[in-house]
Amino acid sequence: MLDVKQPLEAMFTSTQWLNCVWGKKPEGKEIRRMILNDKFWASVTYAILSTRPLVQVLRLVDAEKKPAMGFIYNAMDEAKEFIAHNLGGDEANYKEIWDIIDARWEVKLHRHLHAAVYYLNPQFQYSERKSSNPKVKLALYHCMERLIPDQSVGELADLELVLFRNKEEFFGLQATRSTITKHSPTKLEHIHSSANEEKKLTFNTQNELPCVYYAQQEVEEQGVEG
Repeated sequence: MLDVKQPLEAMFTSTQWLNCVWGKKPEGKEIRRMILNDKFWASVTYAILSTRPLVQVLRLVDAEKKPAMGFIYNAMDEAKEFIAHNLGGDEANYKEIWDIIDARWEVKLHRHLHAAVYYLNPQFQYSERKSSNPKVKLALYHCMERLIPDQSVGELADLELVLFRNKEEFFGLQATRSTITKHSPTKLEHIHSSANEEKKLTFNTQNELPCVYYAQQEVEEQGVEG
């Protein structure tokens, strides 16, 4: 609508509109007052700047080609930052919309699995902009505790995480680093497990977390929530 602001203003100030039947009706006069009101357009601008980043998140969630679970945690963080930027970076301008997002995200949508799969996504783990929030890693360990009841297996998974974080062995190979952004996390996991069949535990074990999430019913049965 903002794209047609000038044509609308031109139409409602034209002699054709003022002289037409609709221009003389109460409804037409009310619409004209609204279109020529700067506060109305300020509200339109605010709505666009504060919701467009969220629409991008919804498109990601609905996308069929790219599994959303490994990206939604980061997408929500980026959406909030874009909203703050769009509204001038002044907290007074964006705090209200942030509070609404946080209330919905934390209470209704956020689960440990969102943060855990974010942590296990190499695209973010190896990024300079990765989250330093300690709750992300804590969420991963909450999931491991629930999904890997065998303590010995959990300990091996924890050791594998060191290789993952430090980009060692499979994750240190040039071929792996160059294709991180071209594979979904689950594809990388299968490649890694195939390359390390001699190991009893591979990245596939600790990366069961996103796999289990994609099998929604299995996750619900195990009761992994926030």
